[in-house]
Amino acid sequence: MTCKIKILAQSLLDLLLMELGIEQNALTMHALERQQDVIAHNLANVTTAGFQERIPGFIGKKNGIVEFERLRPFASLTPHLRLNSNETIGTLEHTQVPTDVALNGKGFFKVQSLDGQKVSFTRNGSFRFNSEGYLCDPQGRIVLGNAGSIQANNNGDPIYINSMGQVFEGDQQIGALVAFTLPDAMKINPGAEYDPANLVGVQQAEDVKFESGCLEHSNVSSVREMVQMIQVSNAHEANRIAIRQWDNELGEAIDVLGNVG
Repeated sequence: MTCKIKILAQSLLDLLLMELGIEQNALTMHALERQQDVIAHNLANVTTAGFQERIPGFIGKKNGIVEFERLRPFASLTPHLRLNSNETIGTLEHTQVPTDVALNGKGFFKVQSLDGQKVSFTRNGSFRFNSEGYLCDPQGRIVLGNAGSIQANNNGDPIYINSMGQVFEGDQQIGALVAFTLPDAMKINPGAEYDPANLVGVQQAEDVKFESGCLEHSNVSSVREMVQMIQVSNAHEANRIAIRQWDNELGEAIDVLGNVG
């Protein structure tokens, strides 16, 4: 009887270990799939001016599933994907278009949503004046300067933007661009729409130069992203194989458990 009890106890312990192994591998696969989405997003924005690469990483979080010391190494870490942004300045291209502006330093332009209710942030300085004379980004969103929108008379006078962001139409200053620093949580998705009343941690950037007649290229390396995509795919396949092995062993353990007695 004692021998059977030991076999039964060991079989139950094996079952718990295998179930935890399957769960951990499945969670890892889910995190890897999210990482693939991030890489795909980076690749899709290789040619987007001012786009900053999203850098995925993993953190572990105690899940507290099992308290037994022997099981704890299997259950102590659950993979979670954490995103950071690569703030390296992309290559600057001289376009000779006076309303093209690149930020030489850390920061983002602020633009107003199309409905006028929210704001977003971008490093894409491919600006143009619309038919009403407002300085807008490629999506038609109005650029917000130090005193709100920047409006030109559209009377044919030359446009000039100096290194401090001051915008001139002929000899008249019509506004000034401003760069803003964002908290880490917003840097991951600066293009999202935010309520202006709830902007916490957004401050005016210092030591930023405005490069008129230039655009900043994306800092994404397509080669590096493709290499990472292959690595993630290989890791995903390895976890899939591990789950299949766990499943086979789980079936064998159930057979042993069923034959006890």
